[in-house]
Amino acid sequence: MSKANAVQTSEMVGQIFEPLKSVRDELAQLVNILEPISRAHQFALALEPIRAFREKVASVVEPLHNLEQEFGQFADAFEPMRILRDQMREISAGFAANVAEFAQVLEPLGALRRQLEEAARALEPVGALYNEFVELSKSIAGPSDDSAPAVDAATVAQAPSVGLLRLAGARLAR
Repeated sequence: MSKANAVQTSEMVGQIFEPLKSVRDELAQLVNILEPISRAHQFALALEPIRAFREKVASVVEPLHNLEQEFGQFADAFEPMRILRDQMREISAGFAANVAEFAQVLEPLGALRRQLEEAARALEPVGALYNEFVELSKSIAGPSDDSAPAVDAATVAQAPSVGLLRLAGARLAR
């Protein structure tokens, strides 16, 4: 085949696949957008000190209520005890307000986790589609061409678009 015919053939095949070019570009953009999600484990590590702090605060709640009740028993009979009881109530109210505020800060992260789970479910078909294209590539190339990539389930599971979302969804779910 002459060089001119090879160029024409290449251009003709390129035209057949032209409609997929914009899709390929969009998918490449999506993978680039999702790349930071692969660092979700760093975010999960940042949650550990927050969880530890929550446990410390939770461990103080019962003793705080008990102390408030003890002061309350003597509040009517002894003025300084009423003052201490009222201060304990103020402390409890301050704790409650700060904990509620922090819960509100965390709420958007819960929404993000749900969105990531939805995105991961939407990308579930990618693994099968990838396998189908690899097999199609192999069948077109024929048995003598080993240029098509070898694919196994582990490779597909780690494909960036699927693997990143699964990883992020799993880590944010914790």
